[in-house]
Amino acid sequence: MEVNFRLAALSVGQQIMYMQQICPGARMRSYGNRVVWLVLLRPTSFSDSYLVEIDYRQRQTPVVRVLSPDLGVSRERYHEVHIFRDGSLCLHSSSNWDASTPIATTILLWANEWLIYYELWKTTGRWYGGGEYTLTTRDRKRIKRRNLETARAGHSGR
Repeated sequence: MEVNFRLAALSVGQQIMYMQQICPGARMRSYGNRVVWLVLLRPTSFSDSYLVEIDYRQRQTPVVRVLSPDLGVSRERYHEVHIFRDGSLCLHSSSNWDASTPIATTILLWANEWLIYYELWKTTGRWYGGGEYTLTTRDRKRIKRRNLETARAGHSGR
């Protein structure tokens, strides 16, 4: 007999408690079953500092965005650096996180790691962060159109 069980989801209050312990400098706004943290991350001693927003609604996957500085990534290149169409960061596959896990010990650390890979990408043009990015049909068409335009420009001698 196979036994499947899931750990209970952490409450917003428990998530807040974990974040206060791990990242006491995080600013927080709480709205019932939703909490939004603003965290200043500096992934390495050579890195810029980034203002990151983590928006969590009870039992949903947190949404993470870099608010400043502007990352300077065009929408056409979001897939290269694992940014979703809404501008939020792609930090993990859906099976890597669930609401029984503290955001402070997973999502926060993954955001910091994403910033390291972003800085490497900015320097080298290559994404070293691995992962899978699911392109929408619209994204695929945009990339195909851009590749065709690039090929045409190359053939016309521009």
